[in-house]
Amino acid sequence: MGHIFRVGGGGRFFPGFSLGRYELVLRVAAGDVGEVWAARLRREHGFQRLFAIKVLRPELSPDPDAVRTFLDEAALAARIRHPNVVPVVDLGETDGTFFYVMEWVSGEPLSSVLRAARGRPAPVLVAARLAYQICAALDAAHELRDEGGNPRELLHYDVSPDNVLITSEGLVRMVDFGIAKLEEGRMSERRPQSLRGDGGRASGAGAAGGEGGAFLFRSSAPYMAPEHIRGQPCDRRSDLFGVGVLLYELLSGAHPFQADDSESTMTHIASERPAAPLSSRAVPSRRGFAERLSAPPPPEPIPPALDRLVSEALAKSPTARTATAAKLMRALEEAIPGAANPGNDALVAGWLGQILGDASHLRTQQLRAALESLDPGDRSADDEVEPRLATRRWLQALLVFGAAVLGVALAGTAAVRDSPLPPAAVSAPAGPRP
Repeated sequence: MGHIFRVGGGGRFFPGFSLGRYELVLRVAAGDVGEVWAARLRREHGFQRLFAIKVLRPELSPDPDAVRTFLDEAALAARIRHPNVVPVVDLGETDGTFFYVMEWVSGEPLSSVLRAARGRPAPVLVAARLAYQICAALDAAHELRDEGGNPRELLHYDVSPDNVLITSEGLVRMVDFGIAKLEEGRMSERRPQSLRGDGGRASGAGAAGGEGGAFLFRSSAPYMAPEHIRGQPCDRRSDLFGVGVLLYELLSGAHPFQADDSESTMTHIASERPAAPLSSRAVPSRRGFAERLSAPPPPEPIPPALDRLVSEALAKSPTARTATAAKLMRALEEAIPGAANPGNDALVAGWLGQILGDASHLRTQQLRAALESLDPGDRSADDEVEPRLATRRWLQALLVFGAAVLGVALAGTAAVRDSPLPPAAVSAPAGPRP
């Protein structure tokens, strides 16, 4: 989708609006092509289940090419079966409104986490574990085959922080596989003339995009591969460029090509100038004892193998990049042992709780309020919401408890080390009582 913002209502759609057997509850995201809503499926005896529904914008419904691409790509994405991919479980049309249904994920987009981090780098193992899971999701799409065993060459086209969800358990779930292909054709008119491969002439597909294409560029441009920006053919290595940008941002707290505006950022990406090595972004030590005490710990040193891996993923020429997501996964595990270990998802969850704090509960609270507004006094809505909130609180409490225990242990060790030993007591050997 490429551009998420929090909103409570909609235009044509509203809480309680029905799309077939689904009832819209809360709009959680909007973009150039569609809106995403939390929705519920209601059954007898009070049963209900939450889903995420992406709805094609009504103004695109009369466009047969847009509808066909939306439905075809959703159907293709529904074939991906992988723990790191949010599955498409249903597809439909109601009164001219086209939509597809995804599993509801209780998590936060990586974009929200990066904003909350405010430039603070993630721990190296956390960043490597996140990148490994993103690559695993991409590999499942890139290796997808049809019934005859023929490769489908499904690309994501928009490996950006908005499309990377992280659950409270530290699991990555990616969304919008292949859907950005519809958006890609609508961007050419908004592409700066100096970067367009058509000599500055807008194509018919781009002309249909209007100002919406500009909005898409403002949101997704920092994560596009150079060939994508230039309008040249893309392949799986284009998705891996986006992984490189995300990993660089996680490890350094800064975007490798970010400029003052979208057009300048696109120019930097499309130029031949490489990104500065991660090792060059080391934060200088702070002066003063008091300042060092109050300052956050300095970022971890970047292992040379990881630095080389990121630089290769960010290569401007596709032929110089890592060829496949599977190879990038192996390189991550070699550079950072533990990147492939699911047991380290707990470290991701702990980092997520530290960065987001109480803000991580906001989505859950908004969803609960929206459900209660549809059914005043009905507590059955909490069956879908409360377990996730309880899990998140349990993980955060465990993290705080572990930190407290470690702090007490360190303080006790220091106290024992720094205090003098008491004089040894002298006692006579035990003997028979008189």
